[in-house]
Amino acid sequence: MFDAANDRDIVLLFDEADSLFGKRGEVKEARDRYANMEVSHLLSRIERHQGPCILTSNLRQHLDPAFARRFQMVIEFPRPDAAARSQLWRLHIPRRAPRDQDVDPDYLGRELSLTGGQIRNAALHVAFLAAGEASVIKLSYVARAVWTELAKEGGEMMTASLGELAHYLQEEVVDVAY
Repeated sequence: MFDAANDRDIVLLFDEADSLFGKRGEVKEARDRYANMEVSHLLSRIERHQGPCILTSNLRQHLDPAFARRFQMVIEFPRPDAAARSQLWRLHIPRRAPRDQDVDPDYLGRELSLTGGQIRNAALHVAFLAAGEASVIKLSYVARAVWTELAKEGGEMMTASLGELAHYLQEEVVDVAY
């Protein structure tokens, strides 16, 4: 890739860069040595590339510090605030999908502290749940979809993460259990 980009006006984008540019570690086995050599080689090639390189990661702490020293700029995207979350719900709940009047993007933005990606995934899941039951989008579907999205993070699950929507999840669980 670097050879193909040589002497051309090309921007290199490395998505999920932490998987390629991870911290070099202590050599315990032969493969550790080769992994460290690969990271060193990538570092060298990026330095020689004449155009911009963009590395994206949500695990910045996993990047080798040698890369961070060479970045001209680091841009962090913080979690969206309530207004931005409301807008994201508006954008991601399908416009033509019928929904209960209590499924208000402003309410969801205030009540649920999610990232943009989590909102996108939850909104799509909500639409599938409603379509699968030939129903309008309901807060119970939102609660279930957000719960599923939060479960992806691993760790301890707390219904308090759903705020006032927690009781919808409990109703859904009771309905599904019987």
